[in-house]
Amino acid sequence: MLRLFFIGLLVGCSGEKDDGEVEPMLTGTITPDGRDVSGEFFGYRAFAFNANDTLGAYISSNPNASCGSITEYLTSNSRYDPVDVLSPGACNLFLKISDYDGSLSAENDSIVSAASSIECAMGEGEFEYTELGENDVGYYWSGNWWVGVPQEYTWNFSGNSEDGYTFEIDMNGYVGSFIQEEFDRYAAVGQVSGTVTAESCEEIFSTGLFN
Repeated sequence: MLRLFFIGLLVGCSGEKDDGEVEPMLTGTITPDGRDVSGEFFGYRAFAFNANDTLGAYISSNPNASCGSITEYLTSNSRYDPVDVLSPGACNLFLKISDYDGSLSAENDSIVSAASSIECAMGEGEFEYTELGENDVGYYWSGNWWVGVPQEYTWNFSGNSEDGYTFEIDMNGYVGSFIQEEFDRYAAVGQVSGTVTAESCEEIFSTGLFN
C-alpha cells in the first residue's frame, strides 16, 4: 500500500464538538489535472516525533487512526489492513523534515518537501487484499491510488516530543502519479489548509523511514 517516495503533549489530536463528534483539523480537496477523480483531506488524527534533527509525522483522514496503527501501516509493506489508517476517497499526509530544531517555516521549497508525501484513495473502490504484481500481495486500493508531493505550499511547524506539535499547513499545487496504473506525472490543484495538533509518537521512528 505505502509507496511514499515516488520522487526522489497532545491537548487534543483533533477538534471535538460538545456532542463528541470529531472535527477535522486539515481540510480541502486535491484534483489531478485531466482526471475526473479527486481526494478529500480531513486530517482527523496526527502523530509525530523528532530525533537526530529529523521530524517525522503522519496526518490521517481516518478518525480511528492511532500511533500504533500508523506505525504498523508504515512498516507493513502493504500487509497491514489499513482500515484504521486510510479512508475511501480521502488523502493522508506523510512528513519527513530534515534539520528540524523545534520549528520550521517553509514556502514552495522542493528540498524541504521532497521526502514528504501525500497519498490519496481516489475514485470508486475499496481496500482489497490482492496481488498487484508478481510477489506483490497486500492491501491495495481498487480505485485510483494517487501519490504526490506539494509544490505550492506554506508550512509552519513547531513543537517537540515532550509538549506535542503544531503544524500550520496551507497547500495549493501538487505533482503526483497514479502509481498503480502508470508513472506519468500529473499536476494537481486544490486548497488544503488547517492547523493540526499532533501527538508525540516515538514508535513511528522504529519504521526505518526517518533514518
